[in-house]
Amino acid sequence: MRPSYAELAAASNYSFLRGASHPGEMVARAAELGLAAIGLADCNSVAGVVRAHVAAREAGIRFLPGARLQPRDGPDVLCYPGDRAAWGRLCRLLTLAKRRPAQGQRDFSPTELCAQ
Repeated sequence: MRPSYAELAAASNYSFLRGASHPGEMVARAAELGLAAIGLADCNSVAGVVRAHVAAREAGIRFLPGARLQPRDGPDVLCYPGDRAAWGRLCRLLTLAKRRPAQGQRDFSPTELCAQ
């Protein structure tokens, strides 16, 4: 019987200076521990979700793909899109932010986050 705990704020090695493990390793370990699910929320990125999804399917554990959004002047927000349209809005925001001149960072405001 699996515990009803699910880690929803996990960050992989795609979150520079925040996460250390590869997405697949994280999912495998969550399955070993018997967690009900794992959610991947890398910082301003969805780079690890495909590898984590594949690992979750192989391990038979529920996977929740998302992102930890960090606007420049606001608190972090965990974002778990529920449908294709929501994924489109999330990816549009991340693309907009990446195109801005702040090198190596995603740059967006809380207002732009709420507009999505």
